[in-house]
Amino acid sequence: MADSKNDASTEVEKSTPLYTTDQLADIKSFDDMMQLLADSGIQATEISEYGDGFEVLNDKRKLVNVPFGILDYKFSEKGDYGRFSIVRLVTKDGRKLIVTDGSSTGIHHQMEDLERRGVRGGVMCPTGVVVSEYTYVGVDPKTGEEIREPGETFYFSMAKG
Repeated sequence: MADSKNDASTEVEKSTPLYTTDQLADIKSFDDMMQLLADSGIQATEISEYGDGFEVLNDKRKLVNVPFGILDYKFSEKGDYGRFSIVRLVTKDGRKLIVTDGSSTGIHHQMEDLERRGVRGGVMCPTGVVVSEYTYVGVDPKTGEEIREPGETFYFSMAKG
């Protein structure tokens, strides 16, 4: 049996704090934080300098009628409603975007179909996405009353460019 005191997987490396408690308590504004960084010899940088340049798109409507190519994709099992797709794409106007979708009939379903066919990327969508708008009809689990609310599902457009 391994000795937990000597087991490298249980060791926690201790780090030295950059700032004292007093320095942190003195921060009252963004400008105070910037001054503390400067006083400490730390050059502030933007997070975009460290990433791959892809931004998460929060509104898929911005891809309606916008040509793009799917660079690659992956799936995550950890969504609120189960498995969902994470798609990296590049628009014709040069935006590098990440689109997520978990719909059972829309983009996620289309991505699962590509996976089944062994397609990993290089799929062009010359007319962007289309949206299907509908009224969702269901039952409120708390009250048992019928609910009606607007819904939408996004699809990669199958129209030719």
